[in-house]
Amino acid sequence: MRALVATPELIEQELPTPKLRPHDLLVRVEAVAVNPVDTKVRAGVPAWRPAVRPGCWAGMAAAWWRPWGRRL
Repeated sequence: MRALVATPELIEQELPTPKLRPHDLLVRVEAVAVNPVDTKVRAGVPAWRPAVRPGCWAGMAAAWWRPWGRRL
């Protein structure tokens, strides 16, 4: 899968598809947006960071974990 890796610069890389664990959902992101808080976090300005960062993105479920191991 393609991914943007956040280093001091954004680098596009090809990464292996992650193995899903219980209660995981894999989302194929189609569009993203950059918010002011995103630029502040990248610049190192202290900001509130929840465990799962909200963001402006849109996509579709690509796969989800099922107890019997099947994927979408």
